[in-house]
Amino acid sequence: MPNTREEDQLVKQAINQLSNLYGDYILGNPFVMGVLGCPSGSLFNYVHFLDDGPFRKTLLLSGKIPDGCQVRGSTDRQGTRFAKDHSVVWINRSVATAGTVLHELLHALSDNTWYLWAYSKKPWLNEGVTEYLTRRVTKKADDDSFREDRSGTYEDELASLKQMRTMAKQASSMPVVRNGRRQPQPPQPEQAPKSLREDICDAYFRGKFSQNLNDAVALFG
Repeated sequence: MPNTREEDQLVKQAINQLSNLYGDYILGNPFVMGVLGCPSGSLFNYVHFLDDGPFRKTLLLSGKIPDGCQVRGSTDRQGTRFAKDHSVVWINRSVATAGTVLHELLHALSDNTWYLWAYSKKPWLNEGVTEYLTRRVTKKADDDSFREDRSGTYEDELASLKQMRTMAKQASSMPVVRNGRRQPQPPQPEQAPKSLREDICDAYFRGKFSQNLNDAVALFG
């Protein structure tokens, strides 16, 4: 069964919500351009809604997930499986929410370099950052259909990300001590340094990794 008209509309509304917060990062992204320029009735080539049975079969989930446990969405990155020319998002229409669509679209919009870097650093990093970016949208959305409570979704990954950010903030405020003496603080640059959030977005969407972000991840151990 192809996407319904309402499902296609939901995807385009989700792109709009993402653009409200991350427009500077996703402007010109090939996946976004493909979705927005897709002819009527063809958007399933980018974001495909399926019933639970076909969804499990397509993603080879049968037998891997216990009965009663359901996956709401998944994303094939460009170059894998069905995603030859661009990423493909799969949505389980039986259980997915508007937040699911946001989360999976973010995966499709993330830079491939980010994906490889994140998994090489910490197993939780990719999902933790994706859910963090998702919840920023659901909290600030100007469309009530995207304002949802995502409590219980990737909580462990988010907790690890929060701890990492806290550790990085504490480390940046600690004085430098050498030979038992506190060193003077270097003069502050005229332009304020980027926040860790901006560094995360640069890495996630553009594949640009600052020393600040690398140091923060290293602090986590």
